[in-house]
Amino acid sequence: RNVCVLASGDPFFHGVGATLARKVKAQEMHVIPAPSAVSLAAARLGWALQDIETVSLHGRPLDLIRPLLQPGARILALTSDAEAPAAIARLLAELDFGASRLTILEALGGPSETQRSVRADAFDLENLNPLNVLAVEVESGPDARVLPLTSGLADHLFDHDGQITKREIRAITLSALAPRRGELLWDIGAGSGSIGIEWMLAHPSMRTFAIEADPVRAARLGH
Repeated sequence: RNVCVLASGDPFFHGVGATLARKVKAQEMHVIPAPSAVSLAAARLGWALQDIETVSLHGRPLDLIRPLLQPGARILALTSDAEAPAAIARLLAELDFGASRLTILEALGGPSETQRSVRADAFDLENLNPLNVLAVEVESGPDARVLPLTSGLADHLFDHDGQITKREIRAITLSALAPRRGELLWDIGAGSGSIGIEWMLAHPSMRTFAIEADPVRAARLGH
């Protein structure tokens, strides 16, 4: 029996296509993709796709945008709803990226398509369409917490009570572990969780199971 599944945009870019492909062979599907929301947003802004960062925050933690916050970077983020752009703006302001320019592209490809721009630290837009893509032109302030592209984050970037693998030892440890895409780390006696956090920063597919006997430290890891 033939089944038709209708989906907006490109079903294989954070869409239903990947879900179907886990159950149905590619040879048994006929997929007709349309431009994705990211492609449409880049076209509206005149941004080259190969030069930007993309991230899906749809139903996912906003902190996933943190590693992408590099001075001068351009980011296109898929959001969950109308409230997400304001929440991301608050996060940027807290991290001293408040001067970043945000452009919210709403209802892309539809008759009510529109876009509005504002600085992150002056976000005052209301009545946003829940179907939106957030474009970020990153501007960092003097106290911006820019995450380095290599392991060995500064100790003060972690919430800890002194039980932390120091920066230099952590960098050596992660180098020896040599994380590879999709791997899982068991961090037994996690303490501050610094090893596991940097492990997961290596790639979005990385995961960590942290085990800590101290209840206070364990609670901190849960946050």
